[in-house]
Amino acid sequence: MSNSSQLGVLRLGSASPGRVAAWESAPMTDLELLRAELLNAIAQTAAQLRTEFAQADAVVEAQANAYTDAAVASLEAGGPSWILSSFDGSSSGLRIFVSPDASNWELLPDLRYPWPVRDPSIIRYQGKWLLAHTGATGLGKVLDSYRGFWVTSSHDLASWAMPHTIDLKPQIQGVTQVWAPEWFVDPLDDSLHLLFSATTQGTTGFKLYEKHPTDGPLSPWSEARELVITGEINSIDPFVVCKDGIYYLWYKSQSTMFIQVASSPTLYGPYTNVRVGDWAGWGVHQEAPCVVKLLDRWRVFGDNYTQLWYSDSFDDWATWTPKQPIATPSSARHGTVIRS
Repeated sequence: MSNSSQLGVLRLGSASPGRVAAWESAPMTDLELLRAELLNAIAQTAAQLRTEFAQADAVVEAQANAYTDAAVASLEAGGPSWILSSFDGSSSGLRIFVSPDASNWELLPDLRYPWPVRDPSIIRYQGKWLLAHTGATGLGKVLDSYRGFWVTSSHDLASWAMPHTIDLKPQIQGVTQVWAPEWFVDPLDDSLHLLFSATTQGTTGFKLYEKHPTDGPLSPWSEARELVITGEINSIDPFVVCKDGIYYLWYKSQSTMFIQVASSPTLYGPYTNVRVGDWAGWGVHQEAPCVVKLLDRWRVFGDNYTQLWYSDSFDDWATWTPKQPIATPSSARHGTVIRS
């Protein structure tokens, strides 16, 4: 190594103040000049990038805040808005999307819920947003799913209270898993219910149940009551629609792996299957049905284990269009769609 090269290396290393002063007063070689120019250019570029990033962050934050304010204002005003509650398949973080038409979705920013979730369901009831979900592991935390489901509330869709579990072990002896709690408001009497699936057999033999608060949205709860579907022995993901005074229970059969439909004149059943197998052409290995009424059609949302999809019926559930993937700006799994 030449003396000039050694000098260049020393200038990039540690040295006493006296040596630094001596080196700085020494003549600089072409290599040292080039190094100095490169370091100066890097410093200027870094400063420029920091300024541009800060400006971009400010713009993004302003746009996000404006979107949040507009979206929440639209929802609170009862505008024609739809909400999709879902979870990120990789992080198990809660994701909430908003749409004016249940087709084009935008992520609701500024969401503060630092707890892992699966299968979330959101509803607006008595002036509050209510969230129920399956326990999960993620975001550096663990919420178990072997003894109950989790519930919490919010006033603005952004900030949520700490979740607490609805423990089912005292009511379902030997319970091993509790999955997919789903809110349902009975249009006949405006009563609030939670439907869910639970098992005492590891991860098979699921049965469907109902619970409801007895004095306020998240107050003491009723006993768990089984929703019997005649002939079914392993079912998950319940979703109820009350249509023309009849209760239709949409669910996934773990025996056939299809989305199926049963009906009953009462919410508590017993239910009788009216649509089984691949009756709508959606194929096998579909789950998490959610059914909503649009202006000129019914729409069902489902999950194929990797992404959400939708299908429409224009003839009161007789036939359904081929399923189409829904477009969300980030990962969305097992979603529930409601109209605000």
